[in-house]
Amino acid sequence: MHCFLHGLHRSIKIINLSLGVQVAGNFILIFFHPLYLHHLGQAVFSAFSAFAVWRVYRVFPFDLTGVIDAIGWFDIFLRIFIMVVFIATVIGGSICFYRFLRSVFFPPEEV
Repeated sequence: MHCFLHGLHRSIKIINLSLGVQVAGNFILIFFHPLYLHHLGQAVFSAFSAFAVWRVYRVFPFDLTGVIDAIGWFDIFLRIFIMVVFIATVIGGSICFYRFLRSVFFPPEEV
């Protein structure tokens, strides 16, 4: 269990940074909410989240043997799951960045 906490401790600052950026960005979006800023904010949030997930993946060798006994495949499953989350976050961020560019260069018409 000690190795699990040690590995997570190395990533906690980046996870906190990601959460702080999202809280601050959403606070700004409460008062000022044009479409382009919303999409840019979502892309930035996704970038910080992807960086945090990547950092967790890099320090991954968690020792879960004391927590989950007799499940040798769980570490492999968890590693694959973290990579799927990372890929999904990057794809979502790319879509939000595309929507940001589209809203800047082709603003929606007002009705």
